[in-house]
Formats: sequence, structure tokens, C-alpha cells
Amino acid sequence: RLQGDWSSDVCSSDLVGCRGAVVAARLARPDVVIVLEGPPADDLAGLAPPGEAQGALGGGVQVRAYDPTAIMNPRLVDLALEVALAKGIPCQLAVRRTGGTDARAFQAHELGVPVIVLGVPARYIHTHQSVLDLADLRACVDLAVALVRRLDAKTVKELTRYLRSEEHTSELQSPCNLVCRLLL
Repeated sequence: RLQGDWSSDVCSSDLVGCRGAVVAARLARPDVVIVLEGPPADDLAGLAPPGEAQGALGGGVQVRAYDPTAIMNPRLVDLALEVALAKGIPCQLAVRRTGGTDARAFQAHELGVPVIVLGVPARYIHTHQSVLDLADLRACVDLAVALVRRLDAKTVKELTRYLRSEEHTSELQSPCNLVCRLLL
């Protein structure tokens, strides 16, 4: 049994101002948001420098830490990575230099909402057909479900706890923050 009240929304218009997500955020007034996305796979020759693909088909669910429109909550990213590791769910951490998602609208709602993007890498997005790996889709569903089960009231509250200055240094050493600094 899940704790709290949960809802799911399907939003459109993410490429033209996140109009659907803005309305969904106003209506739902969420405490935390998990955005499910079909990000571009960049594992084909010429799409990313060798060894730097962040969205490879067959690599597992993509856990996004940053994109030009939203910086994901670092504690939520770390929690997602921790849950994936504990459950044996394959994942790949992403710091995107281009693109964006509905996360922007939820993150900026009211005083700010902790948000994370879980994605199933797909080739040929924004066309009439895309190609994905079903194992990545399963990993995304598994991680979303496992993460929701971990998000009790105490955990959600901890996502927005302010840091004292002495805590700031250790917080910056989290896997999410180290990868973000390396990839940006």
C-alpha cells in the first residue's frame, strides 16, 4: 500500500511552454514529481563523443540530473540511483546539454517542487515512429514504482530540507553533483 495521495497526469505541449504541465501543477499541487519521458537516444555514431552516450538503448532507464530547463533535486536523483542499485534496476545517469521536459513547469510551481525525470531512451523521437528497447521500458516502470514506494512523508520532507553551511560541502559530494560538475 502506498502512503499519501498519488495522481498521474498526461501532459502535452512540453515543446511550446509546458502548457499542459503548468495546468497539471496548478491542479495537483504536488509535493514531489516523477516525470516519465522518451528522451533521445544518443548511442549512434556521431551523436555523442565516443564513450559519452547518456541514452543508450539497452542501457536501462535514464535518470536525468540536469537539462537546460531544469536542475533536478539532487537528493531525489541520489535516491533514485540508490533505489535502482538496491533493486538491481539498470540505469544511466544523464546530464543533458540540450532539450527539456515538463519537469521545468513542476519545478517552478509555487515555491518549487522536487522533481526528477526518468526516461526510456528512444531513437527518432518527434517523428511518426520511435525505436526503444523494451528492457529499458521495463526498467523505467520498475524504478518509478520502487521510487514511489520509498517516498513516504518523511523522505519527501527531507528532499527540501535546507542545508547548514557545514552540510553543504558533503552534499556537493553526492554522485549526482559530482557527475553534473564533470559533464557540464
